[in-house]
Amino acid sequence: MSPPPPGFPRLVVFDLDGTLIDSSAAIIDAVLAQAAADGLPVPERTWAAGRIGAPPEETWVLLGAPDPAATMARFRERIMPTLAAGTRLLAGAREAVAALTAAGVTQAVATSRTTEGALASLHAVELVTPFALVAGRDRVPRPKPAPDLLRYVLEHFACAPGDALMVGDTPADVHAARDAGMRCWAVLGGHADEPTLRQAGAPRILGGVGELFAALHSPAGA
Repeated sequence: MSPPPPGFPRLVVFDLDGTLIDSSAAIIDAVLAQAAADGLPVPERTWAAGRIGAPPEETWVLLGAPDPAATMARFRERIMPTLAAGTRLLAGAREAVAALTAAGVTQAVATSRTTEGALASLHAVELVTPFALVAGRDRVPRPKPAPDLLRYVLEHFACAPGDALMVGDTPADVHAARDAGMRCWAVLGGHADEPTLRQAGAPRILGGVGELFAALHSPAGA
């Protein structure tokens, strides 16, 4: 494989939900069902949608679960059988990943999901092969917005932060990348709007991941 074109990052690290895929309906349904089953306040769907991409156990802390870890374990048992069927690939994702592969860019996924859950969803949409690494929150002590997971990915590839680009859809992605010393471009494929991502400090916001490859070629690209 030839090296990436001049100006391109050596490594692109993608978030998963809201960046490459959409599993939001299945996740929201499972959050509401688990809250009801555990006798917790059942949140509005918009609230549950806003938690996607945030540390998962924190959701149950905010809902007042007496044992958030146990609630999270029950939630995982509930969501896993339905997640693959409820996952769709976001527009332009396959094409963007294929173009980066052809350009010689190494690609990885860093997600607040577990590694197992992320791989299951990527298999469901047939998008596992292009990624040299899929890493979930189980790989590090602290999930995003802490920088631990991105530092883990950088160390895995022996890649300097300045040679990598994070692509995500939430403030957590932007903050994690910043604290890991990486650039982060945001996409509007998830639940965070442009003002929210701007306020988080995203230096560039794309309409969706399908715009990524062309944006890297633009004068303001990498």
